Formats: sequence, C-alpha cells, structure tokens
Amino acid sequence: MVTTWFKKFMGKRLFDRYYKFEKMLPVFAIGDRFCVTHAEPKTHYSEKDIVNALVNREIIFNLTWTDNGQAEIGSVVRYLYDFFPDNQEARMFGGHRPIPISQNYLSRAGGKYIQIHNPSWYNIVYVRDMKDFLIYRDIFSILPLAERLAKKEEI
Repeated sequence: MVTTWFKKFMGKRLFDRYYKFEKMLPVFAIGDRFCVTHAEPKTHYSEKDIVNALVNREIIFNLTWTDNGQAEIGSVVRYLYDFFPDNQEARMFGGHRPIPISQNYLSRAGGKYIQIHNPSWYNIVYVRDMKDFLIYRDIFSILPLAERLAKKEEI
C-alpha cells in the first residue's frame, strides 16, 4: 500500500532513489556503550545474524517494526550484554512507535531501551559519552531548528 501511494504521488523515479537510500541504512548500529535500532528488537539475534540481516527479511522486520509491548522480555538486555558485558550504563535507543505527545522519551525494557519517536517534537539523542549520559539533558527536540529550516531562515 505504501509503495503504491509513494509511486502514485511522488513518482517512480523518487521511489527508486529513496528505496536505494533506505537499503543503505543500517538496521542495527553499535556505538560506545550504546546500540541503536529503528524499533525495540522483537527478539535476540546473534551478531552474525545482524551482520547478514539484509538477506533475512524476518530479522529486518523484527528490528524495525516491533509494536510496543511485542518485544520478548530480555531481548534488549541480551544485546547490551553481548556488546557491553561489563557496562551497566549501556543503553539501546530507537523509535518507530510514537510516544505520548507530552513526553520527550519513553523508557522500556527496564530502562535499557529508550524510545524517542515523538512526531510532534523531532526528538534526537545526543550521546557525548554514555558514562555521563543524562536522559533529561541528552534527549531533546530539534523542532525549533526544523521550523527555521522550513522557513529558510538563517541558522
């Protein structure tokens, strides 16, 4: 349905370009004591499975389309332990499912998964150093910047 709509209203050429761009995006990223996925991981996969995810539609789906409350209990913690076994501050960030409009983030998986998708606020996470990460300071809205860019104001 999305494909049909996109091609009809945006054109096949733009669709093809956007499709290629989207295929270049990672489905799982690892930083210094943090991981990023599009959505809360539905289940746990090995590092090898993640590296080869582009050949397995189920893995892509389970890292990008999980609904709130549909992730297996412990899947986030298992990823964090796999990549950061000695670090209690490690977190996983993502979005996909909207959070309440009045909130800047939603804490899931016992505080280990931080969901930031607020369509009204354009939230981002800026991680300077996870050992100094402060959720109230390092998750913020770029809406004022987006509004200025839309009006073509000088930044």
